[in-house]
Amino acid sequence: MLVAALGFAAPVLAALFLADLALGVVNRVSPQIQVYFIGMPLKALLGVLLFMLAITGMVAALRGELGGGMVDVLRASRLF
Repeated sequence: MLVAALGFAAPVLAALFLADLALGVVNRVSPQIQVYFIGMPLKALLGVLLFMLAITGMVAALRGELGGGMVDVLRASRLF
């Protein structure tokens, strides 16, 4: 479960780190822009979108694993 949790979180954390870096650069270049108030909803939206993408990838991986598991169950039921 830890590996699955890290698989979900890693792309989101990496993207949020890059978003923080970009917002930091924008804040340095133009201090008049309220980056904190712009960045919070932007980072929330980015995190949710990337989590949705990670879930679709995980569903595809689980579909393949569950299909293989069903074959194993059918094979084991024939033994009895």
